[in-house]
Parts: sequence; structure tokens; C-alpha cells
Amino acid sequence: MTRVVLLVLFVVFGVIVFLTSMDYNQYQAEIVLLKNEINTLSEEYDSTSSNAEQSKNIIEQKETKIKELEDKGKRITLEKYFSFLKNDPVGQQLGMYFILFSSIPIVLFLIGTFRSKKKRRNIRRAFKNGGGKSKAAITSLTGTAFEINDNPQYRITIGFVYKGTYIKKTVKKVFYWFSAPYVGQSIEIVYDPLRKKIYLIDDLDEEVLKTIFKN
Repeated sequence: MTRVVLLVLFVVFGVIVFLTSMDYNQYQAEIVLLKNEINTLSEEYDSTSSNAEQSKNIIEQKETKIKELEDKGKRITLEKYFSFLKNDPVGQQLGMYFILFSSIPIVLFLIGTFRSKKKRRNIRRAFKNGGGKSKAAITSLTGTAFEINDNPQYRITIGFVYKGTYIKKTVKKVFYWFSAPYVGQSIEIVYDPLRKKIYLIDDLDEEVLKTIFKN
């Protein structure tokens, strides 16, 4: 999901930069300088002077250079993109927004990866502590008003039997919006009897579970 969000952000950002950079010319400063030089030479130009022809040639060369820079500035190139983002105020603002919004899914992805690895370590430790897989049932649940990608989080209380003892634990879990939990729903867990903690494993795929239980 995170990869899709990032891809969409890059595409949208690219389109926005393309549209807003159409009128941008990275050679604008040089063009303005050449125009000022032409204005100065034109004011000093005297057709009767001995260097009149030389001055006229210089003006024509600068006008030709301006035309070349204007044509070159209309081309869509990576140089133009990067110059637009680096030097133009609008481009700088777009770049800042892009960094801000693209960092959010990246941070969420890193947090999710860290939590997933931590959960696997805890499950392995639970087995080493004498725990194991068990079936539990949801006995009560309430929404937390927290969502991830429009998927709601619930605070659920589950009950299960461990070595003849009925145990109740409350945990938080994000469910897909199209599969809301309900009281009585069966759910797979791993219980750590030493740490008195449970870990929900119904959201882990079979390959991950095999790796955990194998080790």
C-alpha cells in the first residue's frame, strides 16, 4: 500500500512540476543581462562612428544568443526540472510540499516494518517461554476513533483457555474496513505465559508463520 501511495505522489508531483515549469526558463537571468547590454549598446550606438559596424554586429550576436536561450529554455529537460525546483520560489515550495507529504508514508512504512520485526521476535520468545498458539474469542469491542488508510482500529477484549485457566486480555488492532470484528469472532493468538502477553497472529501470512515457528 505504501509503495502505491509513493508512486502516486511521484506521478502527481511530476505532472505538477511539468505544468508549472512550462513557463520557467533557467536562462532567464542570462537573458535579462543580455537585454540590458543590448539597451546600453543601443543608447551608445552612433551610425557615424568608426566602430558602428562592430557595435551593430555585437548587438546582433547578443540578440541571436537571446533567441537561442529562449528556445533552449522551452525544452523539457531534467536540468530544467532541477533548476526550477532549486531556483524558482514556486518550485522550491512544491519541493518542500513533496518532501513533507512523501515523508509521511515512508515513516509509516518504517514504523510498520519495525513493529512487524518486533512482533516476530516476541512470538519466538513466547514459544521459548513455553507458550503456544491458541484460539481465542472476542468478548467485547469498542472503536478507538483511530484509522490507518481508512481502516479502523478497535480495542478488543478476547478470552481463551490456557492450561485449564480462562484468561481475558484487551488489545488494540486495526481491521480492514470491509471486515469489521464482532463479538464471538474467533481469532488466533500466541500467548506468552512468562510475560503474560498475547500476540495476534491472524494478520500474519502462512510463510511468515512458518518462518517464526521453524526458528
